[in-house]
Amino acid sequence: MNIQKNILLLLVGLLNAFDCSAQFLFNEGFENGVPGSFSQNFVAGNAPFRPNAIGQGLATFPFNGNLSAAFYSNNTTDVTELVSPNINCMAGNVSLSFWHTQQALNGFSNTLEIFLSVDNGLNYIRIDSMGSNVRNWTKKTYFLDLYAVLTANTRLKFKAKSQAGYTLGIDDIRLNYANPTDLGISKIVSPATQCNLSRSETLTVQIKNFGTQTVVNPSISLKLDNDGTVTENIVATILPNQTLVYTFLQRLDLAILGKYSLKIWTKLPTDTNKSNDTLSIVVQNMPKRLFNYTQDFENKALFFIDSKIKINQSAVFDLDTLPLSSGNSSQGIVFSGVSELFTNWAGTINGTTPQQVWQQNTDHHARVSFCIDARAVGSLQMQIDLKQNSSNAAAGNRFSYFRVLANGLQVSPN
Repeated sequence: MNIQKNILLLLVGLLNAFDCSAQFLFNEGFENGVPGSFSQNFVAGNAPFRPNAIGQGLATFPFNGNLSAAFYSNNTTDVTELVSPNINCMAGNVSLSFWHTQQALNGFSNTLEIFLSVDNGLNYIRIDSMGSNVRNWTKKTYFLDLYAVLTANTRLKFKAKSQAGYTLGIDDIRLNYANPTDLGISKIVSPATQCNLSRSETLTVQIKNFGTQTVVNPSISLKLDNDGTVTENIVATILPNQTLVYTFLQRLDLAILGKYSLKIWTKLPTDTNKSNDTLSIVVQNMPKRLFNYTQDFENKALFFIDSKIKINQSAVFDLDTLPLSSGNSSQGIVFSGVSELFTNWAGTINGTTPQQVWQQNTDHHARVSFCIDARAVGSLQMQIDLKQNSSNAAAGNRFSYFRVLANGLQVSPN
């Protein structure tokens, strides 16, 4: 009876272990609290990883679900580690991914280091160190087989070092089998919305090998509006995790004023992940207005609105035709004519301060552009009518960012 009981306990222990040979490998989203399945070690000081942020920084907490792991300290000497349990990864071909943010405060950012152990935590290999400003939640992915031969005693370690920056956040730490063949478009470099686009615009993209196998001579396709699909063969070898910059031989005719829908995708028959194959953008050839110029937003064809929205938030420029209002919203304040440009921010990002230095939020921004031909003048003066509201302390002291750029350079104060 005792022997049978011991065998049963041993089997239960094995079933409760994390096993990379299972279909779903390892997942920690901290929904059951922090540190979750990790252990927490205080290397220096006693600043813990907490559930969610405590008001520091602009990134929205939690990233996903109800909780995220958040590290913050006013000291510059605190160091805290999150160490995973043993994970049986003998099968290999394992990919680590997680989401991360660490915004700089007065030029100082906290540091996050990621370590891998294959001998039960006796020795660790550092696979990355991030000490720069990471303003928005950013996904990081690593193919662990590149760093060591994985074993049944594989461990992960996340080490946070305080440099008096804003809150450092981690969420959705996952181990999964890497896709062996996975090619996709990571960025469209050009063209972009501007004035006087030509009949022969260059199309340049970044192609990334997200997989674990080398890709040789892939194909890539483009489609402009309702024109036919153009496919080109790329003579190149793309190693795992490598990015290739490719310029199409086909040129784009964007000479007519207006908007163009552009779609680019990779074509690889053995690709096991189609979700990252395609990118699409809208490019606008805007009219160039002669000097002197007035933009009163009465004619939408004379300017370009560019917005990128994060899920469950909104930061879009749009035309407002509501009557004049003295409320807290920027909507309903038409200054002249019948329309004005406005944006309402429905997000929950707290802690911004007046006159704070501009920081680009690639997940949550709105931009309006127009063109002026000022070659005949020696200097330019720009005047705008602006109303910019903020929330009160009870709502988190949220201030929106605003700046003016000319030819890509900021010309306005913060």
